[in-house]
Amino acid sequence: MTLFLRLANGQDVASGFFASFTQFSRIGKYTVTTMHLCELIRDIASTPDLTRAQIMAYDSEKFEEGLARYLDAMMRNPEDAPLFEGRASLEDELDLHDEGHLLPITLSKTSAHFGDYAIEAGYFTDFSVYIARGGWLGWKHPPEYATSAKKALDESKHPIYRSLHNGKAK
Repeated sequence: MTLFLRLANGQDVASGFFASFTQFSRIGKYTVTTMHLCELIRDIASTPDLTRAQIMAYDSEKFEEGLARYLDAMMRNPEDAPLFEGRASLEDELDLHDEGHLLPITLSKTSAHFGDYAIEAGYFTDFSVYIARGGWLGWKHPPEYATSAKKALDESKHPIYRSLHNGKAK
Protein backbone atom coordinates (compact mmCIF):
# COMPACT_ATOMS: atom_id res chain seq x y z
CA MET A 1 0.00 0.00 0.00
CA THR A 2 1.60 3.22 -1.14
CA LEU A 3 0.80 6.81 -0.30
CA PHE A 4 2.63 9.52 -2.24
CA LEU A 5 3.77 12.49 -0.18
CA ARG A 6 4.28 15.92 -1.75
CA LEU A 7 7.60 17.45 -0.82
CA ALA A 8 8.19 21.17 -0.39
CA ASN A 9 10.17 21.14 -3.68
CA GLY A 10 7.09 19.88 -5.56
CA GLN A 11 8.33 16.31 -6.00
CA ASP A 12 6.51 13.27 -4.67
CA VAL A 13 7.99 10.47 -2.58
CA ALA A 14 6.48 7.01 -1.99
CA SER A 15 5.59 6.10 1.57
CA GLY A 16 3.49 3.65 3.56
CA PHE A 17 3.47 -0.14 3.83
CA PHE A 18 4.17 -2.90 1.30
CA ALA A 19 0.83 -4.66 0.80
CA SER A 20 -0.30 -6.32 4.03
CA PHE A 21 3.22 -6.50 5.43
CA THR A 22 3.00 -3.81 8.09
CA GLN A 23 5.98 -4.45 10.37
CA PHE A 24 7.88 -1.66 8.70
CA SER A 25 6.83 1.62 7.15
CA ARG A 26 8.71 3.73 4.65
CA ILE A 27 9.16 7.34 3.75
CA GLY A 28 11.07 7.39 0.49
CA LYS A 29 14.47 5.85 1.10
CA TYR A 30 13.94 5.60 4.87
CA THR A 31 12.52 2.52 6.57
CA VAL A 32 11.26 2.61 10.16
CA THR A 33 9.35 0.17 12.35
CA THR A 34 5.65 0.92 12.27
CA MET A 35 5.54 0.72 16.06
CA HIS A 36 8.20 3.43 16.41
CA LEU A 37 6.51 5.56 13.74
CA CYS A 38 3.15 5.36 15.53
CA GLU A 39 4.88 6.28 18.80
CA LEU A 40 6.46 9.27 17.06
CA ILE A 41 3.10 10.33 15.58
CA ARG A 42 1.54 10.03 19.03
CA ASP A 43 4.33 12.08 20.61
CA ILE A 44 4.10 14.83 17.98
CA ALA A 45 0.31 14.97 18.26
CA SER A 46 0.48 15.08 22.07
CA THR A 47 3.14 17.80 22.31
CA PRO A 48 2.03 21.06 20.63
CA ASP A 49 5.41 22.78 21.01
CA LEU A 50 7.51 19.86 19.71
CA THR A 51 9.80 21.04 16.89
CA ARG A 52 12.55 18.40 16.92
CA ALA A 53 12.51 14.63 17.22
CA GLN A 54 14.33 11.61 15.89
CA ILE A 55 13.50 8.08 14.88
CA MET A 56 15.63 5.03 14.22
CA ALA A 57 15.77 4.40 10.46
CA TYR A 58 17.09 1.39 8.56
CA ASP A 59 18.39 0.50 5.15
CA SER A 60 15.52 -0.39 2.82
CA GLU A 61 17.03 -3.86 2.43
CA LYS A 62 15.87 -4.62 5.98
CA PHE A 63 12.29 -3.95 4.94
CA GLU A 64 12.68 -6.01 1.78
CA GLU A 65 14.15 -8.96 3.73
CA GLY A 66 11.18 -8.93 6.10
CA LEU A 67 8.74 -8.73 3.19
CA ALA A 68 10.46 -11.68 1.49
CA ARG A 69 10.16 -13.79 4.68
CA TYR A 70 6.50 -12.84 5.02
CA LEU A 71 5.69 -13.70 1.39
CA ASP A 72 7.60 -16.98 1.68
CA ALA A 73 5.53 -17.93 4.74
CA MET A 74 2.33 -16.98 2.88
CA MET A 75 3.25 -19.17 -0.10
CA ARG A 76 4.17 -22.19 2.05
CA ASN A 77 1.05 -22.17 4.21
CA PRO A 78 -1.31 -19.17 4.07
CA GLU A 79 -3.25 -20.29 7.15
CA ASP A 80 -0.12 -20.30 9.32
CA ALA A 81 1.50 -17.15 7.91
CA PRO A 82 2.22 -14.64 10.65
CA LEU A 83 -0.05 -11.62 10.84
CA PHE A 84 2.40 -9.06 12.16
CA GLU A 85 0.14 -6.02 11.91
CA GLY A 86 2.91 -3.58 12.65
CA ARG A 87 4.95 -5.44 15.24
CA ALA A 88 8.44 -6.49 14.20
CA SER A 89 9.24 -10.11 15.01
CA LEU A 90 11.62 -10.83 17.87
CA GLU A 91 14.30 -11.83 15.34
CA ASP A 92 13.94 -8.50 13.54
CA GLU A 93 13.83 -6.54 16.80
CA LEU A 94 17.17 -8.07 17.84
CA ASP A 95 18.76 -7.28 14.47
CA LEU A 96 17.48 -3.71 14.45
CA HIS A 97 19.58 -2.51 17.38
CA ASP A 98 22.82 -2.85 15.41
CA GLU A 99 21.70 -1.81 11.94
CA GLY A 100 19.92 1.52 12.25
CA HIS A 101 20.81 5.18 12.39
CA LEU A 102 18.99 8.08 14.03
CA LEU A 103 17.06 10.14 11.52
CA PRO A 104 16.57 13.78 12.54
CA ILE A 105 13.08 15.24 12.29
CA THR A 106 12.24 18.95 12.34
CA LEU A 107 8.64 20.16 12.54
CA SER A 108 7.05 23.49 11.71
CA LYS A 109 3.52 24.69 10.89
CA THR A 110 4.16 24.14 7.18
CA SER A 111 6.34 21.03 6.94
CA ALA A 112 7.98 18.01 8.54
CA HIS A 113 11.61 17.40 7.64
CA PHE A 114 12.53 13.71 7.72
CA GLY A 115 16.21 13.52 6.92
CA ASP A 116 16.50 14.70 3.31
CA TYR A 117 12.75 15.13 2.79
CA ALA A 118 10.72 18.26 3.55
CA ILE A 119 7.11 17.01 3.54
CA GLU A 120 4.30 19.56 3.27
CA ALA A 121 2.19 19.70 6.46
CA GLY A 122 -1.06 18.51 4.85
CA TYR A 123 0.66 15.51 3.30
CA PHE A 124 2.41 14.72 6.57
CA THR A 125 -0.97 14.85 8.33
CA ASP A 126 -2.52 12.50 5.76
CA PHE A 127 0.49 10.17 6.13
CA SER A 128 0.16 10.16 9.93
CA VAL A 129 -3.54 9.28 9.74
CA TYR A 130 -2.82 6.65 7.05
CA ILE A 131 -0.25 4.90 9.26
CA ALA A 132 -2.35 5.11 12.42
CA ARG A 133 -5.39 3.67 10.59
CA GLY A 134 -3.35 0.82 9.07
CA GLY A 135 -3.25 1.97 5.46
CA TRP A 136 -6.07 2.03 2.94
CA LEU A 137 -7.73 -1.12 4.28
CA GLY A 138 -7.21 -0.45 7.97
CA TRP A 139 -5.95 -2.73 10.72
CA LYS A 140 -7.77 -6.02 11.13
CA HIS A 141 -6.84 -5.90 14.83
CA PRO A 142 -5.35 -2.48 15.59
CA PRO A 143 -2.24 -2.70 17.76
CA GLU A 144 -2.31 -0.53 20.89
CA TYR A 145 0.36 1.83 19.55
CA ALA A 146 -1.74 2.52 16.43
CA THR A 147 -4.85 3.09 18.54
CA SER A 148 -2.98 5.52 20.80
CA ALA A 149 -1.53 7.35 17.77
CA LYS A 150 -5.01 7.73 16.24
CA LYS A 151 -6.45 8.97 19.54
CA ALA A 152 -3.62 11.50 19.90
CA LEU A 153 -4.21 12.71 16.33
CA ASP A 154 -7.92 13.16 17.04
CA GLU A 155 -7.09 15.33 20.06
CA SER A 156 -3.95 17.02 18.69
CA LYS A 157 -3.20 20.71 19.09
CA HIS A 158 0.16 20.47 17.27
CA PRO A 159 0.28 23.09 14.48
CA ILE A 160 1.42 20.57 11.87
CA TYR A 161 -1.87 18.70 12.35
CA ARG A 162 -4.11 21.77 12.12
CA SER A 163 -5.81 20.45 8.96
CA LEU A 164 -7.31 17.61 11.03
CA HIS A 165 -9.49 20.11 12.81
CA ASN A 166 -10.52 22.30 9.88
CA GLY A 167 -11.78 19.48 7.66
CA LYS A 168 -8.90 19.18 5.18
CA ALA A 169 -7.38 15.84 6.26
CA LYS A 170 -9.09 12.56 5.53
